[in-house]
Amino acid sequence: MPPFSGNPTFPAVYRQHVYFLSSAEARTQFMSNPLAFLCQPSPKPVVPIRVAIVGPPKSGKTTCTMDYIIAYHLHRVLLPLSGLWSGSNRK
Repeated sequence: MPPFSGNPTFPAVYRQHVYFLSSAEARTQFMSNPLAFLCQPSPKPVVPIRVAIVGPPKSGKTTCTMDYIIAYHLHRVLLPLSGLWSGSNRK
């Protein structure tokens, strides 16, 4: 079998994982301080997050919502409920 002729890769092993880097210089930087590369903040998801919190009155829906907003830096959007479950829509 002939060797792979695509882009060259520069593998580095750290804590039982193999990381493929783009150059020998990048591999040297990675091996000198791997945590600088691995402890990056997670990117924001491409698809917007949609969460519906439902429950009976006084069950803590607003408290739960506010906890999510603070913890994950989200925006709160309230939708009007009029017409969604009106008597004409029920079967």
